[in-house]
Amino acid sequence: MILRMNNPQLMKFGPMPIRILAGLTLMLHGLPKITDISGVQSFFPT
Repeated sequence: MILRMNNPQLMKFGPMPIRILAGLTLMLHGLPKITDISGVQSFFPT
């Protein structure tokens, strides 16, 4: 079986690594906001 770069079945998986990295980045950036709510609340005026 020869895999070609312009194979339509493979082309739909092209953006997957970018989406995974973007998702991990957003989750890691948001995790401190979930675990330290009091710290996040201090950024908002009351």
